[in-house]
Amino acid sequence: MAHWNEFNRFSSELAYVPVEELAECAAGGTVRLRGGDVVPYTAEVVMEEWLSQGDRLDAYVIPREDGKHWAGVRHGAGDSEYISVHIRNRELFDALMERHVPGVGQEASFR
Repeated sequence: MAHWNEFNRFSSELAYVPVEELAECAAGGTVRLRGGDVVPYTAEVVMEEWLSQGDRLDAYVIPREDGKHWAGVRHGAGDSEYISVHIRNRELFDALMERHVPGVGQEASFR
């Protein structure tokens, strides 16, 4: 079976990153669960949310020259089978970019 990346129009631009590390960057604040409870939006809650879409996840960043990088999690090969990630922790995201995305330094931002 082909990997979704073979059909991705951004495949030559993106950099894969560890999904757990991207979840840490997305964590912060609180979130209302489907049952109505409001809980801290921890990396564990983020991962539960993402894993509810499927158990085979690919986290990625698409670096952009303007510094407004895109981050996402792919959970299938279909056009709409991805999660656009909102980054809440800039410092962790900058560190993730430095570790995993060649040529991107402290000027990292996010969308």
